Amino acid sequence: AEENPSIVLVAFNPRTESLREYLSQWLPTIPYVPQKLFLVATQSDQFPVSSKDFAEIGKQYSFDDTFITSAATNAGIQELRTSILKAVREIESELKLEQTIVGLAVRKMAECLCELIAMRSSALDEIEWRDLERIIATALEQIGFTVELTPPAKDGGKDVIASCVIENAVKRFYVEIKHWRKGDKPGSSHVSDFVEINVRDRTDGGLFLSSSGYTNAIYRQLGEISSQRVRLGEREKILSLCQHYVMKKKGLWSPVTPLPELLFEQTLN
Repeated sequence: AEENPSIVLVAFNPRTESLREYLSQWLPTIPYVPQKLFLVATQSDQFPVSSKDFAEIGKQYSFDDTFITSAATNAGIQELRTSILKAVREIESELKLEQTIVGLAVRKMAECLCELIAMRSSALDEIEWRDLERIIATALEQIGFTVELTPPAKDGGKDVIASCVIENAVKRFYVEIKHWRKGDKPGSSHVSDFVEINVRDRTDGGLFLSSSGYTNAIYRQLGEISSQRVRLGEREKILSLCQHYVMKKKGLWSPVTPLPELLFEQTLN
């Protein structure tokens, strides 16, 4: 017997359909409850859709998430792609019970900590370095990136690899995170090593995050570092990523800025 699809996308074209009538017509044709149900609006470049209203209707009809897309401008395509890949990974992990129990617990912890930081910034001071790496990976994935959290040892000089599709080309970014609770600050050697790794691997840019700021020498080198397509972020950038995570999860915000620009917002250089 054929298996029912685990992930179902319901595509809506605002040019020809009334959304509520469309859902009333098509949802009853799904004879089972999929593990993930996504509502997708198409051609948003020609027929704008209110993201707030669209998200509210999505919740009313029990969709797991909503996406406003345009093939012409690539809007929303990366976010949809990331969510599908994320759902596939979650479904695959459920086939491995032991890994699922641990993996889901760790992921849930990262999500809860991300929300806690967004609500109370002082919580950042009590978080361990590896947990912060998971938090940043979780936030970037929710925003729309495809992410890979590197191993805690021998990570090759980057903690997170974030990818997205822009104009049908995959863009890859490295993220390095320093979270030294004693208040020590990264210096020139730390940042220069990160710059070299991005140059060597020919990435499309790098984001170096430090929750404690940088040494004075680094602040004097911001222009030179920026010329190498590496941006530096401090505590405020970490808080901003967590806040974007919460707003995106609650359906209160959808990124209109291209993801690479969003990655480098609120950086020093």
